[in-house]
Amino acid sequence: MKLNINEFFSRLSDREKTILYITIFIISIVFLDQMILSPIMTKMSQLSKDIDFQEETIKRNLTILARKDKIVEEQNKYSPYLVARRKSDEEEDRSFSLELQALAKDTIDLIDIRSSGINKIGLLSRQYVIDLNFEAEMKYIFQFLYKIENSDKLYSVEKYNIRSKPDMSMEEDDEEEEPNVLTCSISISKVIIPK
Repeated sequence: MKLNINEFFSRLSDREKTILYITIFIISIVFLDQMILSPIMTKMSQLSKDIDFQEETIKRNLTILARKDKIVEEQNKYSPYLVARRKSDEEEDRSFSLELQALAKDTIDLIDIRSSGINKIGLLSRQYVIDLNFEAEMKYIFQFLYKIENSDKLYSVEKYNIRSKPDMSMEEDDEEEEPNVLTCSISISKVIIPK
């Protein structure tokens, strides 16, 4: 027994037809929501979250790019201090000693120069310390300290002690007064940073 749709509708009362239409309409709306609108809304929500995340990433990257010139400037500022190939500790100590002797030339009279040790700084950097004993007039001591502090290397005066030179002779010559020569002990460090 086949039931024809037209017969089925013709047997329904007006009220039943209205209820049927409303039911079909509601089922259609639910179907449309679950099958079409809900996936679209979920996808839009996910895309909105992705866009927010990408915007934050772009803001961070723009901040870094804005600082790029400053970073490059700082890198260029410190690049002369970076050493491509680090020498052995003994070679570096000897080289440092020769560099200090060259700075001392024509300003101070070196009495003693000796290594005071090597300190490890961080993972790769090293600090070499040399102790100097010398005699000079005060102005030459200041010239020497100025050369060290304004060197293009990473030198630093760690400590120093300046005292008057002990008078070795009890005799006083009336010929010419000797300039005020001072004795100085100084510790100077140099930092080596590998690239």
